[in-house]
Amino acid sequence: MNWPPYREYVDSGEDWLGSLPTHWQAPQMGMHARVGNGSTPLRDNTDYWADGTIPWLNSSNVQYEQIFQADQFVTEQARTECHLPLVVPNSVLVALTGEGKTRGKAALLRFPAAVSQHLAYITPSSGLFADYLRSC
Repeated sequence: MNWPPYREYVDSGEDWLGSLPTHWQAPQMGMHARVGNGSTPLRDNTDYWADGTIPWLNSSNVQYEQIFQADQFVTEQARTECHLPLVVPNSVLVALTGEGKTRGKAALLRFPAAVSQHLAYITPSSGLFADYLRSC
């Protein structure tokens, strides 16, 4: 890649990228976004699932570029007792596991939802665009 002239360069460690200006920094994602995951409430506990109203997603949901609805719901009790943060819209969901179809795939969340431990979420702060993150 041809960059504008700078005084000093360092090898990026990636063949496709080449050398980068030494003053460029690569901050950790956590400095510009909230990153986390959720959990799966016990299926045997009906207090967590029966008549649930909070959308809950697992890794099968990232097969689409955008997620507009859920097919499973948990209760408020499950959310508070089972490490289920409510992920806000325009977050990126990344499948951590899956049967090959979904593992590593990413999708944009378009509504508030809780997620399983098999999904990581990235909620960008100002200056980062979820659409761009999903495509990386």
